[in-house]
Amino acid sequence: MDIQMPEVDGEQATLAIREIDEADVPIVAMTANAMNDARDRYLEIGMNSVLSKPYTKEAFLKLVDSVAAPRSFN
Repeated sequence: MDIQMPEVDGEQATLAIREIDEADVPIVAMTANAMNDARDRYLEIGMNSVLSKPYTKEAFLKLVDSVAAPRSFN
């Protein structure tokens, strides 16, 4: 989830997704703002992880692997 999107930012979009009870999808914040307070806020609102820009291909793939574990969807 890009944090700085036009009209609806990543935080607003995440909150909207998390309001849907069935929406147990992994959400990763992608941002250039890697400060601890911002990271904590993203996790607090329901994002599963944070990936700081710029990032490496290896870091991206490792993160995707970690949040894409098999899930039970109803």
